[in-house]
Amino acid sequence: MRSFRVSDQHAVYFLTLAIVDWIDVFTRKEYKIEVVDSLSFCVERKSIESRATWMLKAFREKGANQSRITNYKFWIDGLHAIAIESNHFFEQKMHYIHQNPVEAMIVEEAEEYLFSSARDYAGKKGLVKVELY
Repeated sequence: MRSFRVSDQHAVYFLTLAIVDWIDVFTRKEYKIEVVDSLSFCVERKSIESRATWMLKAFREKGANQSRITNYKFWIDGLHAIAIESNHFFEQKMHYIHQNPVEAMIVEEAEEYLFSSARDYAGKKGLVKVELY
């Protein structure tokens, strides 16, 4: 994967990362619950506003410069970071993320997916507190 560097530590980025061997870990309920619990902890205890904020910070810190790790590695080295510089770009990427379970034929409508913030944007209660855009 070609690496796009995070050049401005104060900017917001859309990140694409890949899991080692492309293992489909997020199909297991127990892993999804673990992520929800971690995100909820961060939102409640660390004053992080949304899962997007938490994920961007975590991926920025963990995804970059991890080539020294060889055992028990989760992310493939490198990341594709694109600065979010407009509302249009942000909305496009949020729509893309919300449509992933629809495209995978898990649900018919994005807000039906229990683990998606699309629920919050549709007026339903999500599993993690989200500050709406």
